[in-house]
Amino acid sequence: MTGIASAHYSFRGAFDPHRAASDRRSGRARANRRNYIQRASEFFDKQGFFEREASRQVERFGNIAHIFSTYESRHAKDDPKPFQRGINSIQLMYDGKRWWW
Repeated sequence: MTGIASAHYSFRGAFDPHRAASDRRSGRARANRRNYIQRASEFFDKQGFFEREASRQVERFGNIAHIFSTYESRHAKDDPKPFQRGINSIQLMYDGKRWWW
């Protein structure tokens, strides 16, 4: 498995299967991983999307971890300049066996 399909397989397995992303203001569920993959696949397949982590900072307290991950996005793996840079704020929970997003 390579490219977008491989990334989606990894993305799918990272999340607690019972969890959905929620809107911070209303608290309502807005997307689950299946919906996100369906919506994003078409765009990624047409535009190309490669993301590289530039740096990472991890803070852990017990079974909770918070990660700041800065990234660079490119349309092609060998593009000399990223079209976007940003930071992901990720919270993980350890259930005694593995970390869940």
